[in-house]
Amino acid sequence: MGEFDTAFAQTMVKNGKKVYTYWVLAGPDFANSCSGVTSHQAAYDWVVSQGQAAYVAWIQAYDAGYVNTITIFADVEQGSTLGWGSNDTYNQQVLEGFQSQTGTSKGVYSAP
Repeated sequence: MGEFDTAFAQTMVKNGKKVYTYWVLAGPDFANSCSGVTSHQAAYDWVVSQGQAAYVAWIQAYDAGYVNTITIFADVEQGSTLGWGSNDTYNQQVLEGFQSQTGTSKGVYSAP
């Protein structure tokens, strides 16, 4: 995964270009040291800290002039390496938990 280039981001913001925040979101199978979750509430709770951390990172980046938009995109990567398993209900709870914690406009990015 690439590093965030703060100088480039500041240049883009100064030139009136939109710079968004992306947060690589870990799925429910990644919780509990990769043993996963066992309930809808556990899936929702698992992501609360991720959503809060994404929001804090967005505030810091916005205040520093690195981003100039209010949208935080949840980057959901396919496959099991980041804990996105086949339980769509748990996956949905994680997305809803993330959205409830970010306090900004939300979006989801995922490869086709």
